[in-house]
Amino acid sequence: MKKYSQKNWKTLKIACFLGVLYGAYQIYHSEGRITSSGCEALGIVILLVLIILYVVNKYYREKEEL
Repeated sequence: MKKYSQKNWKTLKIACFLGVLYGAYQIYHSEGRITSSGCEALGIVILLVLIILYVVNKYYREKEEL
């Protein structure tokens, strides 16, 4: 897998943030409000996104050299 440059890293973070917002909107739209099960689902989505960002940052991101 290719390494993520600084520009691609910022794009990935923005895409993940927008994905979480879209997931929250879909949960809200399907139930008409945020219920406890909706909060659990949103928490799982956020946890998965954080895991993906952590793995990409640790193993697939180009490190800046001084």
